[in-house]
Amino acid sequence: NNTIVTRVYKDGIRSLKIGRGAGGRGQKLEKLVPGKQYKLTFWAKTASTTSSANNSRVAVMFKNNTTSATNQTIKVSISTSKLFKQYQLVFTVPSGFDSTTESVSVALLKDRGTNYLYIDQLALNEL
Repeated sequence: NNTIVTRVYKDGIRSLKIGRGAGGRGQKLEKLVPGKQYKLTFWAKTASTTSSANNSRVAVMFKNNTTSATNQTIKVSISTSKLFKQYQLVFTVPSGFDSTTESVSVALLKDRGTNYLYIDQLALNEL
């Protein structure tokens, strides 16, 4: 339900396109330090501005690897817009975070609908 495309992008020559079906793409984040604050920035747009387009969001999820339970989710919703708009998500890794039993991932998601979601220039920086 997602692909790298070369016809729609903010800068550079590619962006991630998430299709009309429900789904998206995820990536596990490595080497985050407990107690530290991070900022995730990205640019996003949709193919149309219809209200039935979305429920698109980018989320950072903290999970327990043993039980698969999500301990915490921090998310930002993406508005329907034909123009790229910059978003940011600031989060702190819990002080008791243990990378041997827990994981952190970023997820780019949307519900089933008639719209496409494009994500470009995703960056994670320690504050």
